[in-house]
Amino acid sequence: MSILGEIKRRKVLQVAAIYAVTTWLLVQIVATVESPLRLPEWADTLVIVLLAVGFPIALVFAWAYELTPEGIKRDDDKRPSTLSNAASNRRLDFIIIGVLAAAVVFLLFNSYVLDNGRGDAAIVKPETGTVSIAVLPLEIFNNDPGKEYLADGMTASLITELSKIEALRVISRTSIQKYKDNVMSLPDIARELNVAAVIEGSVLSVGDKIRVSASLIPAEQDSAVWSQTYDRDIGDVLALHSELAHAIAEQVRITLTAADEARLAPASPVDAKVQEAILRGQYLFSQSGGRKGLDLLEKATVLAPDHAQGWAALAGAYAGLATDDPVFLEQARMATARALELDDNLSDAHYVAGTIAFYKDWDWEVTTRELNRALDLNPGNESAMQVLGDYYEVLGDWPRAIELGIRSKQSNPVSASMRLNLGFTYNYSGQYREGLAECLSAVELNPASPWSHICAAESKTGLGLLDEAVAAADESIRLAPQEDAILGLATFVYAAAGRADEVEAIHQTLEQESEIRYVSPYARAMAAMNFGDDDAAMNLLENAIAGKATFTPWINTYPGYDRLRSMPRFQALIESLHLPAI
Repeated sequence: MSILGEIKRRKVLQVAAIYAVTTWLLVQIVATVESPLRLPEWADTLVIVLLAVGFPIALVFAWAYELTPEGIKRDDDKRPSTLSNAASNRRLDFIIIGVLAAAVVFLLFNSYVLDNGRGDAAIVKPETGTVSIAVLPLEIFNNDPGKEYLADGMTASLITELSKIEALRVISRTSIQKYKDNVMSLPDIARELNVAAVIEGSVLSVGDKIRVSASLIPAEQDSAVWSQTYDRDIGDVLALHSELAHAIAEQVRITLTAADEARLAPASPVDAKVQEAILRGQYLFSQSGGRKGLDLLEKATVLAPDHAQGWAALAGAYAGLATDDPVFLEQARMATARALELDDNLSDAHYVAGTIAFYKDWDWEVTTRELNRALDLNPGNESAMQVLGDYYEVLGDWPRAIELGIRSKQSNPVSASMRLNLGFTYNYSGQYREGLAECLSAVELNPASPWSHICAAESKTGLGLLDEAVAAADESIRLAPQEDAILGLATFVYAAAGRADEVEAIHQTLEQESEIRYVSPYARAMAAMNFGDDDAAMNLLENAIAGKATFTPWINTYPGYDRLRSMPRFQALIESLHLPAI
């Protein structure tokens, strides 16, 4: 008998067919249960490899053994009877039919049961039209600490990209960092962040290639309704995040507007070394809180002088160092201008431009233009929301200031600073009860912050709870005895409570300190006014305005200066700020 005839007789082809269908069925089942059962990402690869190794073994087994009515027997090349052969064929036919039937049942179950179940559990858009989601810190495959910068940068970029979709409320990076290596269940995390769904995933880096896996998990369950894996060059990560944002928007049933599509337009790829320098530089800078990583960001602009995102990243770093350093301030201006010259659609670059205009230049027209442009390009840019909210607070435009404060808090629900900012806004607008609620939340979230306690002290002063206000002011000074602004604000609380000795002690301390180091004239003015020396307070405020001292524009709305508002000199100071009318 020919070899082909022998293969047919030994039913090797039938066994191969059964094995192939069974392999496909097992792979589909593993792919379906991988996310719900939290199987490792290599589980499906392992199954495929094992089945591939088993295929030739199955063929050898089919050649050497025969399926007979009496069971599996070694084929010793004796010709079975026609009856035996027919029975054996029927048994194999039944197995093939059974496997095919199982495959069909699985397909129907997956299409009509699992998919419908996913649809029922999918994220439903509320009546507000906005879906809230949180991107949990992406994990590094194999927990390689040397790649931490990559996971951090990819997480931040994905949050930024999703924030560009107006109908999505995306939790900020600051709030999600606390869930890194957290053992909380996903439903508990979603409940704490008040979101409808969370996104989790991982990053694998090999040379210049990266693999990003992402899953979308509704708040009420612990399993994914959507998972996808992407393989890209590291220089193309910005385009990858645009693709991911489109996919997630589709899964949460958001129809992207033309403006959304424009904001999500993928950036051009960049050399892998450039992207690596940017990601690593931003990570080191954020971790150190200082100049570490700055050299890498500068290197990226040298390697790719026409890469706008590199200049924007460098501008953000320079701006973070420019508070008391005029050299970094000028470098921030230069880097921002270069970034916007290359690409006027960079939200972060417009944010830096607006921040410099507000805090350093007191150029209110540029402030509003740049910050509103930043929010047009990225409606979820929480930093731009915060600074624009500060600007409206200075103006006394309370509806806008409070609206932006609430939006910032929603994007950063576990951030003490967002609640603190909103608490100050309520206080300055005279809504002390609302302010107290926010300030106490800030204290609860960060009891070591002196600003949270002084915020609560101001609220309690406004509510007439003077003993409690003094206790809160005492605590703020205990936490920051050398913080000029805290000392100045505390004098308002102490003066309201009739604690003249405390006011005098702070006034003398700030004046003595000013002889040996720089002390903000704004803080000294508050202490002088509450001590009762209005002329000295006015002189100091005039100096503060001449030197554009931090916080000085708030004299327009800070209740602590209400006693001076009727004075012509004070009114002249307000006019010198050239604030626009509301």
